[in-house]
Amino acid sequence: MLYVFSFIFGSIAGSFLNSVIYRTYTGQSFLIGRSFCPACKKTLKWYELIPVISFLIQRGKCRGCSQKISPIYPLVEIISGLLTVGVVYFSISNCTGMCDKVYFLILRDLFAIYLLVVLFVYDLKWKLVPDKIILPAIGFFLIYNILLYLFNISDISIIDMIVGVLVGGGFFAAQFWISKGRWVGGGDVRMGALMGVILGWSDIVVALVIAYVLGSFISMFLLLWKKIGLQHRIPFVPFLAVSTLITMYWGEFIVQYYFDLVNILVGI
Repeated sequence: MLYVFSFIFGSIAGSFLNSVIYRTYTGQSFLIGRSFCPACKKTLKWYELIPVISFLIQRGKCRGCSQKISPIYPLVEIISGLLTVGVVYFSISNCTGMCDKVYFLILRDLFAIYLLVVLFVYDLKWKLVPDKIILPAIGFFLIYNILLYLFNISDISIIDMIVGVLVGGGFFAAQFWISKGRWVGGGDVRMGALMGVILGWSDIVVALVIAYVLGSFISMFLLLWKKIGLQHRIPFVPFLAVSTLITMYWGEFIVQYYFDLVNILVGI
């Protein structure tokens, strides 16, 4: 029942994230005002806002104008639900010695994955990283992780985060400066800083490597299938978001696997 509730909660959060993504782009507040159809502006009833279910019942169309609803909306809801289940599962199964405080870690990680979902979709759709979301998020994680460290709930210290910001943000800032903005954008610099406060210095390098490996494979695949050309610019924040999520839970395992593999190869 815990995981069923987690999925329901996550899918509802995903519905809210859809609103955050759309209203941030259009310059509207996502904290006030009723939900509406972007096409006909019809105010939506509560039964038209049930995550996933409403989309299926309405066959992916608005009840007012029959305009097709983007499948991104239910996908965000489903993925948010699944990620919420994953966070709860990993947090509870891996807690050792401080399980009474694990809920503070779950709260932090949920905020992190929901933020990553927003940035993933936003950059994928519009090739932009919204400052009004990412800058406050950097401040939030900085303060929240400091509090967790002071109360011995998390081992990410302020030094870890500062170095993480310097490594993550500095890595992209150097590329931005050298290429005069041709290789990466300012959003990548801010995303690197965000990754630094979420992961700390010990995992930021792992996340960057994973992002570039993912980016290379996806780009090669799209080139081979002639979906993009050599001059096509692929938004990089989605890869950074996925790599951050992977590193949050499998970073140590990946590093250990890498060194074990190196030891085996050296032994050969």
